[in-house]
Amino acid sequence: MLTRRLAVWGLTGGLAGGLAGGAAFLAGAQGARAHDAHAHGAHAHGAQDPAPASPAERFEVRYAAPAAPLVDHHGAAADLATELARGGPVLMNFIFTTCPGICPMLSAMLAATADALGPDLATVRLWSVSIDPDHDTPERLAAYAALYDAPPQWRFFTGAPGAVNAVRAAFDALDDVKMAHRALTLLRLRGDRWLRLEGDVTPDRLAQETRAALAGA
Repeated sequence: MLTRRLAVWGLTGGLAGGLAGGAAFLAGAQGARAHDAHAHGAHAHGAQDPAPASPAERFEVRYAAPAAPLVDHHGAAADLATELARGGPVLMNFIFTTCPGICPMLSAMLAATADALGPDLATVRLWSVSIDPDHDTPERLAAYAALYDAPPQWRFFTGAPGAVNAVRAAFDALDDVKMAHRALTLLRLRGDRWLRLEGDVTPDRLAQETRAALAGA
């Protein structure tokens, strides 16, 4: 079982071992998309800012969440537009539970970030939206959440394919091929302003960005 302690290990040195396959998959996927204009038009989102020590590309963007009915891993109904009416930072990514590549890395990163935030975690929400709603039922997401020792602030969402795709499209995360989806992490700063991090991001950097969002809220 991949507990949060093992997730921290993976992101502080274990990626070269236990998650090496995922890292190779990520590198190949990013390389294949490096010159693809459809690879999400990242530079159209806004000016790129200088980044701390972490290879992820950083963009500040504006997104409006659609009114899309979802359900979380506890079986509770949710609508992201309604959820976002409440202020405060939100960390969000897109995963699926049978992913053999970057999803374990993304989930381990959020688990380690939750640890790195310490007491600040109490005022932050973490969301993971499944891109495989046909397979990822709330029960499967609950089992996946347990693998990462997910804290109460971390919710895993699924729903009808149309609702999930509406969310993905709204956040420019609608990839053509499930197995080659991006390493993407989003941080809601305030209102409709989001920080978009594309690529490998460390828990320390993400915790730093989240604390800055808390300070500016």
